[in-house]
This record gives sequence, structure tokens and C-alpha cells, in this order.
Amino acid sequence: MGEKASPPEWYRHTLDLDAARSLVEIEYKPGEVMMAAASPGDEFLIIVDGQCRIVERQTVSGVHHPLGVDGPEIARVGPYALVGEIGLLSRNVHRHDVIALGQVTALRGDAETFAELLEDHTLAEMIGSTAARRLAEQVVPIVATTRMGRSTMLRPMLPIDRPDYIQKLATASAETILNRFFSRARPTPRVVERLLNIDFVHQFVWVAVDPDNPTTTWGEGRYVIDQRHESTVELALAVDEGQRGAGLGYLLGGAVAASAAAVGFEKLSVYVLSENVAMRKVLDQIDAHWRRFEPGVVTTTVAPGDLAEALVPELIEPIDLATHDLIHAAEVALS
Repeated sequence: MGEKASPPEWYRHTLDLDAARSLVEIEYKPGEVMMAAASPGDEFLIIVDGQCRIVERQTVSGVHHPLGVDGPEIARVGPYALVGEIGLLSRNVHRHDVIALGQVTALRGDAETFAELLEDHTLAEMIGSTAARRLAEQVVPIVATTRMGRSTMLRPMLPIDRPDYIQKLATASAETILNRFFSRARPTPRVVERLLNIDFVHQFVWVAVDPDNPTTTWGEGRYVIDQRHESTVELALAVDEGQRGAGLGYLLGGAVAASAAAVGFEKLSVYVLSENVAMRKVLDQIDAHWRRFEPGVVTTTVAPGDLAEALVPELIEPIDLATHDLIHAAEVALS
């Protein structure tokens, strides 16, 4: 067994805070369930020493693995890992069993202590960004069918999508680049990084994926906060060249609109090349009024809730739930 790593800065910082006095040190025996799935999300653990298994207790289809019968192992975590924060941030039950792999020492805190710790900006940033990333990875893909009958699934864009995203930008046709960036020049590395730096507050991205291989994306829909108008977000859609004509643009546009409405944004603005008929058709589902923005570019502004109702009425509820979880965790990181 390797030597135990030095405590990270956030861990040392936590122990220096007054709120840390409320943390209770607990010893767990090998095989002991330290935190049970479906238990109230009212406590968290910081692993001090030892290793734990994170085990699925409920499958995507809702089937529970009975106690004593292990579900799939999701991960193993060791010293200085934070466990249980998602249940607290989402105000929901814990999603997995946490089982001691050997002798484990952990610090346990309750919801009140957690709230006190989040008052510290350093901890809030670490906890919130970690939770937002985990939540995005854990969001159960939303099964959907486009208006053209194409089966797909929607999920948030994840770090695993990065290589594929960069490759698609590098090989996209000149027409695709022009429609996306209003220029024939390919985006600079700085622009690409900005597109991939998704914090789920300033920028929120849904991707449509192959239902038989959820790591294969077919298109994306995103909103970006308009810095000039805090109640407005800007919509952008991109469907892979080989997947066009299947209705994915309508689906992604509706998903982004539903998320924007769930967060409380009042307006959804769009800027497109005037000849980009496919994008304009998505907004024309609610009779969008287009106006000239600059030579060759038109714009419109619509109510996101209206667009969601027109495009994905049956998906609004699951999108709303996933959006609220992600936004709440991400806002902690940025508060």
C-alpha cells in the first residue's frame, strides 16, 4: 500500500474553521455501510484514512439491489474525499451506498455544519464545482424521440466530450464554421476553451447522444448569459453534419429553452446568418419575429417557456429537475 498523500489545501483550511468543531470523528469497520442510499441527504463525510467503495443501490430503471447484494461499484475513494455533498446540495436522498473497504476513519457533519462551511468562499468554490461535475456525470440521460422519429438521449455536456468536440470543430465544413461563428476562420484555442468551460451557471449545454453509445454525441444546444441583459440568455445550436434532417435541432432547442425557463430567464435571444434556414425554422415554431442585426445577420428574442412548450412539452419536467440540481450546485461554486 502506498504512502498516504499529504492533506490538500481545502482539507487543512476546513479544519481551521470554527465550523469544523462540529465535525465528529467516526471509525468504521471493514464492510460497514457508512452512508446508505435512499437515506435522507442530511449529512456528509470527509474521509480521513482508509478506502471506501461507492456502490449503486438503485439502477437507472428504478430497480433496487437488496441489502447484502452489491450493485455495480461506481468508484473507490480514499483520504480527503468528500462524500454525501450532492444529497445536501440537491436536498435529496443519498444516491449510493458508501461501504468501508477496510478500517476507515471519517469526519461526519450534519446539514447545519455543511451550511456553515459553505459560508467560506474557498470551500464553497471547491465543493460546488466538484458537486456540479459529479451531478452532470450522474444525471440519468433523458430518453427522447425527435419529431422525425429519431431515438436519442439528452444529457449535459461532460469533460469526456472534449476530444470529440475539438475533433469535430477541426474537421467541420466551411459552411458549418460560417454558420456557427459568422466567419470562415476556424475558432482560436481561446474560443474553444470558452466553449468547453461549462459551469452550468453562465453557460449550460445539453447534448443529444446515440442511445446505443451515450459517449457519441450527435449535436449540442447551449445557452450563454447575455452580460448586457441579466434576464436574457443567448441560444446556440449545432447538429453534426451527418445527423441533420432528423429533428435534433428542434429537440435541442427545446431542451435549452426548458432549462432557461427553469432557471427563470425571461428572454431567449438568437443571432443567425440570414440564410441559415434550419435554425430559423426552429424559432419559427412560435412565429418568431426576425429583424436585421447587421449585414447578413438576423436576430429574434422569444420567451424560453413558450419555445419549450412548442418543441418538447413532454420533456419539460425531467429537464427542469436536472437543471435545478446542476444550477444549485454550480451556484455554490460561484457564490
